[in-house]
Amino acid sequence: MHSIMKKVIYILIIASAITGCVNPTTSVQTDNTLRIEQFVDTFLVQHPDWNNNSVTREQANKEFKELFLSTMEKENLLEGVPMNLHSVHKVKKKNMVHFDLLNSRFEYKQLVKYDLGIYHLYGDIIGAVPDSLLDILIEGQSYEVSGHFIGELGNIEVMRNLIGYNEMAWSNEIYIRDESLGQEVSVGIIYMDIDSIRPFSGRKSYPIQSNQNEKM
Repeated sequence: MHSIMKKVIYILIIASAITGCVNPTTSVQTDNTLRIEQFVDTFLVQHPDWNNNSVTREQANKEFKELFLSTMEKENLLEGVPMNLHSVHKVKKKNMVHFDLLNSRFEYKQLVKYDLGIYHLYGDIIGAVPDSLLDILIEGQSYEVSGHFIGELGNIEVMRNLIGYNEMAWSNEIYIRDESLGQEVSVGIIYMDIDSIRPFSGRKSYPIQSNQNEKM
């Protein structure tokens, strides 16, 4: 009887070991580096001579714009970026919101790996929100906005037609420029299908992703 018990225990140990091999425990690494920070830094590493002269700058900005827009179609590169509520307007029974990205109180990370970093991030976000979100929206406050990219407007007049008001945008262009303290980056005027808005409370941690640039 004693030997039978030993055999049963031995079998259970072996079965447990096999199960552990078939279903290993996996952990997801996280980091609070924003996707736009990863995107910009990786792009600059892969284009080390981009700022040599006007020709290289023009070519780099063309590639930067194309890659930014194609990546935005797959994932929201602005996830976690504080967006300042500029205004809310009622247009054709829709609540149209206008956010801008320039937040002087938010500091972008200079990644240890690349040590390049964003100094200023410019851009305007336009989208419609349901009545249920109006109660939390206060002009001048910062929010974290999630949603899906619809397109880049590229024209301030088109933005004005959408929000029904004579407002200005920081820039209607997508570009990257060198500054002594980092990079000045503009993402133009983005039209989004907004699905959630939360008051911005600081950086959050996200699963580490490979940059789309690294697949080029």
